[in-house]
Amino acid sequence: MSISEIASTLQLTPVVAGSTVVSAALFEELLRGVNGVRGLAGWAPLTWSTILSPNDPLPAPGQIVLARHLLALRTRLNEAMQSLGAPAGSYTDADVQGLVIQASYITEIQNRLK
Repeated sequence: MSISEIASTLQLTPVVAGSTVVSAALFEELLRGVNGVRGLAGWAPLTWSTILSPNDPLPAPGQIVLARHLLALRTRLNEAMQSLGAPAGSYTDADVQGLVIQASYITEIQNRLK
């Protein structure tokens, strides 16, 4: 199985700037994708509590999704891709602390899962 085959089994929500709500459910989709790539590398799946600091809130319905959630996904996806010899590349706005999460940040991760 390849990264693109993992993406075909995921049902990623299309993200449209200005209309898609950044939600915990959307981030759960991304975490499943990251875990799919980790599985290709032979690594165990992750949970939010294993990729966030103990004091960080977990993404949850009705709660604000934070930059640290996005950064945790990016980091773990990059690790898995690099272990497979796939280029990780850079992200728009590498440091998103204090920024509003934009649709482009999410589509960057979704595109890496394709």
